[in-house]
Amino acid sequence: MFEYVLPVLFALFLWWFSTGVVIYLDNLPMRTFRWSMIGGTVAMFGGLYLIAISSAPGSVASAYLAFTGTLLVWAWVELSYYTNYVTGPRQTPCPEGTAGWHRFRLALQSNLYHELAILVLGIVIFLLCWRGGHYTALWAYLVLAWMHESARLNVFLGVRNPNEEFVPAHMHFVRSFIRRRPMNLLFPFSVTVSTVALVLLIQQAVAPGVDPYTTVGLILVATLMALAILEHWFLVIPLPTAVLWHWGLKARGSTSCFTIDVVMGPLGAGKTTFIRRLLEQEHVADERAVVLISDFSDRGVDAAVLRAEGAEVIDFVDAGGYGALHKELAEQLREIARDYAPQRILIEPSGSRDAVAVLEALQQPSVQGLVRGVRCFTVIDAETFQIDYARNPEGVRSEILQSPALVVNKIDRVVEEELQTVISTLREINPQAQFLHARYGAVDAAQLAQLPRQLPQQEDENRMEAGDAARFEPVPKHGPEGPLWSTTLEGTFDVTRLRELLEEIAAGRYGELKRVKGIARLASSWVRFDVAGGRVGMTAFTPDESEVPRVVAIGPAASAPEPLEEALRRCARASREHSAAAERVVALSS
Repeated sequence: MFEYVLPVLFALFLWWFSTGVVIYLDNLPMRTFRWSMIGGTVAMFGGLYLIAISSAPGSVASAYLAFTGTLLVWAWVELSYYTNYVTGPRQTPCPEGTAGWHRFRLALQSNLYHELAILVLGIVIFLLCWRGGHYTALWAYLVLAWMHESARLNVFLGVRNPNEEFVPAHMHFVRSFIRRRPMNLLFPFSVTVSTVALVLLIQQAVAPGVDPYTTVGLILVATLMALAILEHWFLVIPLPTAVLWHWGLKARGSTSCFTIDVVMGPLGAGKTTFIRRLLEQEHVADERAVVLISDFSDRGVDAAVLRAEGAEVIDFVDAGGYGALHKELAEQLREIARDYAPQRILIEPSGSRDAVAVLEALQQPSVQGLVRGVRCFTVIDAETFQIDYARNPEGVRSEILQSPALVVNKIDRVVEEELQTVISTLREINPQAQFLHARYGAVDAAQLAQLPRQLPQQEDENRMEAGDAARFEPVPKHGPEGPLWSTTLEGTFDVTRLRELLEEIAAGRYGELKRVKGIARLASSWVRFDVAGGRVGMTAFTPDESEVPRVVAIGPAASAPEPLEEALRRCARASREHSAAAERVVALSS
């Protein structure tokens, strides 16, 4: 009997302990992930070595070594995924309302590299076992892979108890694919197949004439299969499974308190510039500030601009709409507080609906204890306000109502009569608001210092609910302000030719585009460009070493970007030809 009990206890302990270690490492501050991955990779190669030296039939100890090696390899699979090192090319939440095969494709894109890693390591283990002639490690790996894939598919289709608490906040995009429902059609099939496999493994393990090595290997694998079945039942039975690895979750540790500045406003109003000015004007020595920016795409330009100014910027790309942002932001703030220990967090939502979600998230009990005070600013472009208001009156109105401080930006671009018209309209919408006039995003420091910070309130008479937000701003297909297109920019540009192209874009030659912004490489420097409200802006830009030239276009014409894309290619090509011609002239003259 002891030869059966010992493998069961060994498998139980190793499974429980290795899972807890992975959970612990995944929930440490993100700055530790590099070292966790280095250690995990060393352990993974050590596991492959154990599999290689124990794959030939021999002593019972070889079966334990092969099993241990397999769990070390699998620990790397889980660690690399939950530290976000090996996931997939898509790392944005699933858009609300997505269903069917499209939802499955998005989920696969978010996990593609992870799935390929499982496949490649499975092939490596097969080759190691095939060379030695014994397959304990391979069977154990296949059971782990089956347990993993079946559980993930069930969670994707919907279960009652998906154990979301084990997903770290930095993996917020994964949570958007989790669905809650009492049962799905795959679950009975998964449990039945696993149970049949378990019975067959036990029958083979206790069959007469089986050598001790094989018996121990089969019992170890059968124990894993039994745990797989138990994990599946945990998905539908609401039991507090987190208790099993409470010690691993303790790595989330304590968090520090911080103040929050929320900066909202219409597209192109100058929110990013205003945040830069806030960081400059209110800089305090040794104060750590973090900017949480909900940029429009994975090639977002605003985040790159703020990083170039030396800010600690965290991208929060919200493709999941109100629900996804509202559910994830509170936990992400807790993780930022733990990982970065900031005294100040600045948040730039990407649209009026996301702004509502941010304010709603700040009212969550899990966050209220961390927030020392909140200031809300709505940045208004004095030059284009009437156009913005006519285009989206409910959206602009909601952002004005949300903020006690209205920053009227770009006042140098309008005459006094226009400015007074804007102020009168704003005062009619929100008579209690305080007005701050700004040029290039800079406001009077004395006025800024007088703005009080308020604690988040459970109820706010001006706050709109999620349904109201969805009413005035329907769930976008691409971005909060309409269709969106982005791409990298190849080659170098001539500044004159680039400006000419941007002027054509501003004039509407390439269709209706509300905003075109990007960063481009010149012959010996970089520039940041911005087209909004019919105006072209271009400033010098200092990139970091990993920066990539790119462009983002927002507006109806972005749904068919081929003319704009071809124009950018022609501009780069003409710039190269112009540069080459200039070099030939210089060469001839010398």
